[in-house]
Amino acid sequence: MSGLLKMAENSKRGASLLCDVAKIPEQRRERFLIEAKHLIYETWRNSQARDLKKWISQEEMRAIKDIEAGVRIAYGAIQSLPKERLEYLQHLLSDATPYWPSDNSIVWKDALLAMVAACARISGKSPRVSPRSGPRPGRPPKSSTKETYPLKTFIKRLARIVKANGGHLTLYRQERRGTWIDALVQLAPLLPAGLVPNRPSLSLIETTQAQVNSEKELPF
Repeated sequence: MSGLLKMAENSKRGASLLCDVAKIPEQRRERFLIEAKHLIYETWRNSQARDLKKWISQEEMRAIKDIEAGVRIAYGAIQSLPKERLEYLQHLLSDATPYWPSDNSIVWKDALLAMVAACARISGKSPRVSPRSGPRPGRPPKSSTKETYPLKTFIKRLARIVKANGGHLTLYRQERRGTWIDALVQLAPLLPAGLVPNRPSLSLIETTQAQVNSEKELPF
C-alpha cells in the first residue's frame, strides 16, 4: 500500500473509531467523520514535514533554525507595533525597496507568519509567536516543547471537534482511565509512530480539555 493510500485508510479507520468512542450523536456523525478524517490526515502530513530533517544536512538544518529564529523575532517585533504605525512603516520602507510590490499587496506580517509556519512544520515547534515586550522570559511552566507540541495540538483539535459535534470524551485521572485514554491508545497504531506515547500524559489531556471547555461556542 502506498504512503498516501495508507494515510487515507488510517484516517478513515481512526475517524470511525473516534465516532464510536466519543459517542457522537447520529445527526452529527457525517460532519464529525469528515472533520476527524481531515485531522488525522493533516497530522500525518505534518509528521512527514518534520521527517524532512532526516534528509537535510546538518548545515541546512542549522540554516533553517537560524531563519526560523530570525523570522520569529521579526514577527514578534511587528506584532508589538500599533496597526497604524506598522502600515506607515511598511509604506515608508516599501518606497525604498525596488523589489517589493508597488501596490503593497504583500503584507509583512502575513509573509513572516507564513515563513514561521513553514519552518515550524520542520522543527516541530509551535507556530505561535507572541508580541515582543521587554526582556524575553524563559519558557512558561507547562508550555509545549517541540516534543509535546504535536500531540497537544492533536488533542486540542480533537477535543474541539468532539465538542462541536455533541460528543464527549472522559478522563478519570486518579484511576488512570477514561475514554480519552481508550481513544488515544486505539488511535496510536493509526497515527505517526511516536506521536502517542505508551503512557499518554494525563495532565496534558486534562489541561487541554479544560482550555477547550472554556472556549466560547462557535455557531455552525
